[in-house]
Formats: sequence, structure tokens, C-alpha cells
Amino acid sequence: MSSVANVISLNISVSSWKAYRLPQYLVGLTKVQGLIRGFLVRRRFLRYLVYLKAAICIQRHIKGHLTRKRNEPKCKDCLKFRTFFKKELTAVRQQLQELTKQQEYLVSTSYKYDKAFRYLFDQVVSIQQQLGSGC
Repeated sequence: MSSVANVISLNISVSSWKAYRLPQYLVGLTKVQGLIRGFLVRRRFLRYLVYLKAAICIQRHIKGHLTRKRNEPKCKDCLKFRTFFKKELTAVRQQLQELTKQQEYLVSTSYKYDKAFRYLFDQVVSIQQQLGSGC
């Protein structure tokens, strides 16, 4: 233990361990210390990458917001037209949704009727075949 205290008190760096002929267990400790430091540096670097990606995402959203804000019309008449067309556009969108629902209903209904018609047609054909073979 006294040799360990001597090494610590001399503040020997890892690169000069050969000059002082450190005991083998201290050499192993320096290697373990190097591995731990490497692990900590890699972990810190990965955290840095996560923060960097988050910062890039924030910058992207801010730049998009500023661009959209810059392209907004600045005159009052333009804002009036925009609000007027916005109301009209929402009305048209609602009508489109209603028409889409009606179309889906009609398609499903027509499919059911088409299926029923095919069944009836097959029944008529089978009855005609039975009548034709019975003569």
C-alpha cells in the first residue's frame, strides 16, 4: 500500500509509467481507467448527438414558422379576403366530406345490390338449365 501512496504522491502520468517501473496491478488499473474514460467520453458524445439533433429540429421549426410568418399578407384587404375565403373553404370542405360519405354509402349499397343480382341471375340460369334438361 505504501508504493501506491508513493505513486499517487508523485503524480505520475500514464505515459511515464515505464520510467518508474510501476507494479503490474497499477498498470492494469491504468488500463481499466482508460477503458472507463473511453466509455464515458463515448456516452457524452452520444448525448451530445441527441442534443444536437434536438437543436436542429428546434431550428427547423423556428425557421419554418418565420418563413410562413414572413409570407403572410400585410394589407388589411388581403386579410379580409383571406378570412372570407377561409370560411368558404371550410364550407366546401364540409360539403366534400358529406359527399364522400354519401359516395361510400352508395358504393357499399351498389355492391350489395350487385351481389344480390348476381345471385338471382345464377338462380335463373340454374332453373333454366333444369328446365332445359327436363324436356
